[in-house]
Amino acid sequence: MVKVSVVVPIYNAGKYLAPCLDSLLNQTLKDIEVICVLDCPSDGSEKVVEEYAKKDDRVVVIYNDHNLHVGESRNVGIRNARGIYIGFSDHDDLHELDMYEKMVEVANDDTLMVVSGLLGRELHKYDNMPCLNDEAYLAVTARNASTHVTTNIYRRDFILDNHIFFIDNKRCSIEDSIFNSRVLSSIVNAKGLISIVPQCFYLHVDYGGNQNKSYDHWRFDKVMNAIDELYKIASETRIDSSKKRKALFLGSLKTLYTSFLREKNERGIVSSYRLIKNMIKEKKACGIIMKDYPMTFNGLSISKCVFAVIVKLICKLY
Repeated sequence: MVKVSVVVPIYNAGKYLAPCLDSLLNQTLKDIEVICVLDCPSDGSEKVVEEYAKKDDRVVVIYNDHNLHVGESRNVGIRNARGIYIGFSDHDDLHELDMYEKMVEVANDDTLMVVSGLLGRELHKYDNMPCLNDEAYLAVTARNASTHVTTNIYRRDFILDNHIFFIDNKRCSIEDSIFNSRVLSSIVNAKGLISIVPQCFYLHVDYGGNQNKSYDHWRFDKVMNAIDELYKIASETRIDSSKKRKALFLGSLKTLYTSFLREKNERGIVSSYRLIKNMIKEKKACGIIMKDYPMTFNGLSISKCVFAVIVKLICKLY
């Protein structure tokens, strides 16, 4: 029986691909499958994957007909997975060799999600307490902890039964945050079980070419679409309203601020503030949150606090 299916979207991974696959196929948990979704690479990554598949029948190779990007490629993997749990890896990162064994060890028949890494550490103090599910959702929504999906595993049947998939990140950014928010919202509503491992097993390789640092990833229109999604998810989440509002404000502010910095560097500061003004006038979800929700400075840097005040002042004008 396959215990964990690890979905790996692959584009042009270059020299980082083989170490990534090695760290998955040499896991101490042997009952895994590695689903390599080839997203039309042009650097020969498909040949590397095909060689691994010849040597290890746990490697599943899927070829996209056209470039889908990370989000939709992960969805292809989810639909083809056979494991009890589904995990995700980027094509250029590494894993401690006991990662999936340790995570499966803490799961039981009722576990819907196993959390590790920075989010696991943040939630560890709530372990076995009724508020754990709420705190997990709030931490991700407020972006107070890691929002990456790669440090977690998810019960496959729960994901499919609730129709939880990744948003198309050609039109929307922070797809990991949205996916985790959907999962945790469903767990909150179902009063489901989260299990925690506070260790960090996933090793993010930062070589300067990572997608989440690019201008395109943080483009203003993509960020607005992302916050629209988080706003919708929040409206469906049965949780204390005041805590939810605070988390939405913090998460939206942090996301908007990062987008503003990218837009400022790309278009200039005047154009960037004009985008914020238009967002408020058009009553986008982010504008509603920034305008109507109570301002909080908990855990924010001075620069983000100043930015929040400026945005609130713009809100008063429009």
